[in-house]
Amino acid sequence: VWNREASEILGQPLENLLDEAAMQAVRECLERGALDDTPRHISVVKFGAQEFHLLLHRRLGVLILELELLRGDV
Repeated sequence: VWNREASEILGQPLENLLDEAAMQAVRECLERGALDDTPRHISVVKFGAQEFHLLLHRRLGVLILELELLRGDV
């Protein structure tokens, strides 16, 4: 997505990867709490010409961010 190897992205602060609107949506979700194993839709983010659903959840205490390609994008 970011035209980088996964090893370059893993462990980076989210602020380095997401725009301000997406970061605000993540912050609001974290402030509300109650994240569990079920991914929650947080925002739609755009990287280049592609748009993705931004999902957030926790698993064994670890915050997990997922990006799923919007339908119609190839």
